[in-house]
Amino acid sequence: MTKIFWGLMLNFLTFNINGIDILPDFLGYILIVIGLTQLADQSNHFCKAKPLAMIMVFVAFMMQFSPLFGFMNYGILFYAISISTALVRLYVVYLIVLGIKDIETIFLTELNANKLMSMWKIKSVLEISGLILFFMPLELIVIMLVILAFIANIVFLVYFYHAQTLYQTL
Repeated sequence: MTKIFWGLMLNFLTFNINGIDILPDFLGYILIVIGLTQLADQSNHFCKAKPLAMIMVFVAFMMQFSPLFGFMNYGILFYAISISTALVRLYVVYLIVLGIKDIETIFLTELNANKLMSMWKIKSVLEISGLILFFMPLELIVIMLVILAFIANIVFLVYFYHAQTLYQTL
């Protein structure tokens, strides 16, 4: 579960320099794929998430380096890909949370799955709202949504870190 945590950290935290993310999402997805492989025997949800995460390795790699070659110029195609990848990322995280719920059931222990699910719902609403409103003349609202989504991601990571720590004690 540690590799999934670090993968999520790379995916949730974005720091751009000249349009290039210095914490590449594709590396995060590689870590997530490794973590899902390690946990595959714990829950079928991890098995379902793995092929999607593998696809996201490729998509994130292409999006990481496309600005260098001028492939993406933030037009409608970039916007459509951004929404699609956000939805897939949210679904992968959802499956991971369901997998953690399964581990709770199997081992009859608490791993914060309910807190993770609640925070997943909040961050999903914030991220999707931000993407939908991105092209509307509501800059202040979009900025607020981005800030709130960033905070929600940090809280999710804190809950996930705690779940990972509890899992390691099993």
